[in-house]
Amino acid sequence: MFRDTSMDYLSRDEVLEIWNHNMRLTDEQLLAMDETEFRARVRERSHHTLEIQVYATAYRHQKLKPNQADYTKHLLELWEKRGLGKDLPEYRYASFLIDAAKKLVKGEDVDLTPYKPTPVTEQMEKDFFTIVKERRSVREFKDKEVPDELIDKILEAGLWAAHGCNVQSIRYVVVREKNEPGLFRGSDVPGGPVHLVILQDMRCYRANSFTPVRNQLLDAGAPDRISFWLLMR
Repeated sequence: MFRDTSMDYLSRDEVLEIWNHNMRLTDEQLLAMDETEFRARVRERSHHTLEIQVYATAYRHQKLKPNQADYTKHLLELWEKRGLGKDLPEYRYASFLIDAAKKLVKGEDVDLTPYKPTPVTEQMEKDFFTIVKERRSVREFKDKEVPDELIDKILEAGLWAAHGCNVQSIRYVVVREKNEPGLFRGSDVPGGPVHLVILQDMRCYRANSFTPVRNQLLDAGAPDRISFWLLMR
């Protein structure tokens, strides 16, 4: 039997209280809230109330409950009332889940082969563990310009890193030392020509009350190929 173990650190009563609070939000509250938080709530609620169930059901070739997609459908109705674009990723993501749910309710299979991950070869596995095991915290840097192309690669890796409950709260600020000389002077941040500042947008984390502070720090540290980490609050 399928069971979500991601919230085992909470008691059953705590889980139910948080769940009920999230589901008790009125249409007026959802329509009035900050757009960033609303979009994060659409991602998080679609994930917890439909995505998990769709994939579990599709994998087992079972039928989905007829009303499973109702809340996600309602969120998209509110999305349209807010005048948000249907081309935005949250709307397309939720629409895909709703379409998949319609098939599963009828007992039809959902073709997930387009989303099948690339098979990991022996060489890929070797390269991965080389990167993991040889990662270093560097504190000495050359005074050499870092090209935008390399920074873009690092940021892309961070954007693709796994993120709890799909809240997508990470924000990046690129600070070039030549543009902001001495900005971090006196802190524990080592020198270097470029600093990547990783921030948490707490408007997104309000969308998921299940997530403890420790997960917020883990999320911020997901794209861990950067030379040195300093966590600040």
